[in-house]
Amino acid sequence: MVDLDLLINLAQHASFIVTGALVLLAASPVDRAGISKDSRINQVFLICFFGFLGILGTYSGNRIFHSFANLRAMSIVAAGLYGGLTVGAGAGFIAGAHRFIIDPWGFSAIPCSIATFMEGVISGYLSGRIGRYRQNWAVAALICFLGEGMHMLLV
Repeated sequence: MVDLDLLINLAQHASFIVTGALVLLAASPVDRAGISKDSRINQVFLICFFGFLGILGTYSGNRIFHSFANLRAMSIVAAGLYGGLTVGAGAGFIAGAHRFIIDPWGFSAIPCSIATFMEGVISGYLSGRIGRYRQNWAVAALICFLGEGMHMLLV
């Protein structure tokens, strides 16, 4: 049976992360400076930004069965879809490395770290394959669903 309080709590945390991401991306200092979207400076900014959101997603979780239900994957999949393979892999590496560092001897540390990185790589790869005009919430939800399925298989 699904705990309704858990779903409400995760939905609240997701809304904060999404709102923060929309505000910061709309007012991005890189966009204001007129730097190309594909420039290295913009990619580094996006990697750090989405990596930070992935770290926040790690801390947004609730403890269940000696592990955490969290929103880390949501930010990493968004990084790959928004910024492509480089941004997705970079943000996935940051959030995955952070996940490993906070609990290196936990039973799910290595699978969670690998899954986070792979979700960034896969979403970034698929972003280039499907193109921007075909990206929507359903594509992002499907990628998250498949990524979390891979995550569960690793754990």
